[in-house]
Amino acid sequence: MNIRTRFITLLCAALAANLLLVACGSDDNDSQEAQIEQPAKEHDIEAGNKQKPADEFPEDVVVPSDWFIIAKAPADDGFILSATTKDTVDVALAAVRQLFTDEGWTETGVQKPNAMMTQVSFSKDGRITNLNFINSYQARNVQLTTSKKPN
Repeated sequence: MNIRTRFITLLCAALAANLLLVACGSDDNDSQEAQIEQPAKEHDIEAGNKQKPADEFPEDVVVPSDWFIIAKAPADDGFILSATTKDTVDVALAAVRQLFTDEGWTETGVQKPNAMMTQVSFSKDGRITNLNFINSYQARNVQLTTSKKPN
């Protein structure tokens, strides 16, 4: 499965997980989590509400401790991670900038393609990390991809 297909699958799984968790409340979290996890496993995606970055996840790709990780998956020469944060985009972006700068990453760009999305990119040692912050009703969805720079 190529990185684009894997990313789209992860994004769909993450958004579905977020909608289920928000819409259904927390009365029966175990069954809700099982509904999310089973289809995701078919694509080597770990999903649910108790995720942590993979053991192989690069230590210098910092995921703020207050982010709620929904799903993660290996990708071509890297990883994809989906999370939510209750912070505003400005607060989350400032935190990410500080954490990545502290780890030696260089910010290579930031853009706001529309009113609902903010994107930021970092590079370090032949690798790239991109984060997309997407506004939703009660939280911000964050899609993080990290991989080797394409040739």
